[in-house]
Amino acid sequence: MKYNPILFILGTLIIAAIVVGANVPEIRCKISWDSKVCGVTQKEVELITQTSIGESLAGVKIQVIAQGTPEVQYTDNNGYAKVRISSKGDVRVNLSKSGYPSQNFNINLENDPSIVRIIRFDASGQPEVKSVPSFPQPTSSVSPNPSTPKPPPAPTINNDLLTKSVKGNLSSQNEKERYYFTLGNPSNISLYLDEVENEALITLYTDNGNGLPGNEITEATATLYKPVEIEKILGSGKYIVEIKRRIEDTKYRITGSNYTKKINDFGSLGNDKKTDPSALNKDKRKQYYRFTIGNPGGVSLYLDQVQNETQITLYTDNGNGLPGNEITEATATRSQPGKIEKNLASGNYIVLLSKRGGDTPYSFSIKLSSQPQ
Repeated sequence: MKYNPILFILGTLIIAAIVVGANVPEIRCKISWDSKVCGVTQKEVELITQTSIGESLAGVKIQVIAQGTPEVQYTDNNGYAKVRISSKGDVRVNLSKSGYPSQNFNINLENDPSIVRIIRFDASGQPEVKSVPSFPQPTSSVSPNPSTPKPPPAPTINNDLLTKSVKGNLSSQNEKERYYFTLGNPSNISLYLDEVENEALITLYTDNGNGLPGNEITEATATLYKPVEIEKILGSGKYIVEIKRRIEDTKYRITGSNYTKKINDFGSLGNDKKTDPSALNKDKRKQYYRFTIGNPGGVSLYLDQVQNETQITLYTDNGNGLPGNEITEATATRSQPGKIEKNLASGNYIVLLSKRGGDTPYSFSIKLSSQPQ
């Protein structure tokens, strides 16, 4: 058979049209190849990708899994992208980025018509997806066409958890919340979880370098009648704190403290008595002090004027300004002051005052004593 270039070109065009028709829902509908896609409109959905602690995640590959070849998009520097999906049924979305596990979730605009989704990556591969109201597109003074909308602000994340208390709510739609803090130097930190109505779990992690939980350090559970505290000496670096509901919805309050920064330094003890009148309460459950003695000798620690039971504990300094080995302890009550009399070698020492009952004022003093009892 003689080669006919015209027939060859026509055949190539027909094959190309068949391939395109097989992958474009609108064309399949027109020629009745796939009745399921006929009459199904598509809508634009805005996606904002973030790390687990709310930082924008740029360059995320987005694949919308539907009929035909998956649509591929990438998020911009703000973690923002816009995709088109079917207005009916479940649409599978896959997110991928180097250094993170692949994230998968469904969007169903029939069940949730919100067109803005905030997606926080999770180490499990099941991201936290929150729907938020659509943000209006700002119009340009130069062009009548609407400009690309800016992504909505990320939910508030306290990135300095060691400076104040933060209150939150956990529910079936918001089962866990995460916070982070950074330490420039080794520090003695406290995380106190209270004001819960039902059981809530607090877990402390290292940061894996990508804003996701790394190694678990410790955890504790708070209940209505039993708040919990995690107190740890940590090295410099970044850490993540996760608050998670156990069974029922609950509110909570998380209070972080860096005791190393808040320590009261009496300096080197001399002939004068050092005194600090203060108070312990729900916002300051403990107070640390540091002192130095230049020569071996006796030291007297005295705690009085308390309204509720308060403990005084004496430690060595571990060399980094942090509590080392416990030397001794005593308890002060309303009717009896707490006293520690001890012969000590020259060096640095740490004292801890901690309330054992309700809020209380106190007066703490320390002085050198030539003849400790």
